[in-house]
Amino acid sequence: MDHTADQRARLTRSAALASIALALALGGLKGWAVWRTGSTAMLGSLADTALDLVASLATLAGVWVASQPADESHRFGHGKAEALSAMFQVILMCFPAGRSPSAP
Repeated sequence: MDHTADQRARLTRSAALASIALALALGGLKGWAVWRTGSTAMLGSLADTALDLVASLATLAGVWVASQPADESHRFGHGKAEALSAMFQVILMCFPAGRSPSAP
């Protein structure tokens, strides 16, 4: 892996870790707010933050796998892992969007 690719991998890993840390901090604050207030709106926001955390974890996994050097079974590297991670995130976003509150 050349210097530019290595630097990009470090930067994307740092961004994914920051996203995970922020989602955990927000989830903790929102969980506390739900416990203290019993607000269903805050509970919905907490669920959204939980989905954000799952997406951030998928991003970290994709970035980590993509940064692995080429090997015997992956001659051109593991770069497609980021694309698979992005597809997972799209699917993840479709689940809450696909249901309406009035659906039985």
